[in-house]
Amino acid sequence: MMPFSTKPSRREMTFGGIYLGLYAAVLPWLLPVAVLALWPDLSAAQVNFIYFTMNFAAVTVIFRKFLFQTARDALQNPSNTLWCGVAAYGANLVLTALVAAAILRLDPEFSNVNNDSLNTMFRHERQLLFLGGVIMAPITEELLFRGLIFRGLYDRSPLAAHVVTMALFSLVHITGYIGHYTPLRLLLCFVQYLPASLCLNLAYRYGGTLLSPILMHLLTNLAAMAVMPFS
Repeated sequence: MMPFSTKPSRREMTFGGIYLGLYAAVLPWLLPVAVLALWPDLSAAQVNFIYFTMNFAAVTVIFRKFLFQTARDALQNPSNTLWCGVAAYGANLVLTALVAAAILRLDPEFSNVNNDSLNTMFRHERQLLFLGGVIMAPITEELLFRGLIFRGLYDRSPLAAHVVTMALFSLVHITGYIGHYTPLRLLLCFVQYLPASLCLNLAYRYGGTLLSPILMHLLTNLAAMAVMPFS
């Protein structure tokens, strides 16, 4: 297990925490309305890409020093960084398959609402979804959830760091669908994201650098996109 050698500064934690609140509770509803008011002819995929781009730009600016330092940490032991990212990806495949099988036993008609939405957008704007979902989203989300929340809580309570990060990571993937689907379906979607969040936490803890969970996140999103239908 590699030691955590880098932590966001107090300034990064403060501004990152403020932005996390916007990211989780405001932007999923406000941004589409604002963008479509200005450009009503944009597709859902184009609006989604603007959302990805804005979050990526804001978060990388806020955490630029932390991101630079964590990249330097990864170069100290690149094999461990790669190994932890790939191993976490493999563990996530197994755990997610087990959880998905259990969910389908409860609800044979279940499908993940976020995945359904992404599948629809992928049919029309593959390049935009690739740039947003595979390149920008892993960096944005890992800086917020692993760099800010998990790393910020870990020194005080490793258990709290895992539980809070897993809960918030899963919740943010369903908040935009609240009110549009039944509470049970959203709860099952919430549960479906827990294995990935746990494996991302472990990739960071054992890799010692944020690049390990970023790698796992990138591989996970890339694999999901690879099986999306083209038409």
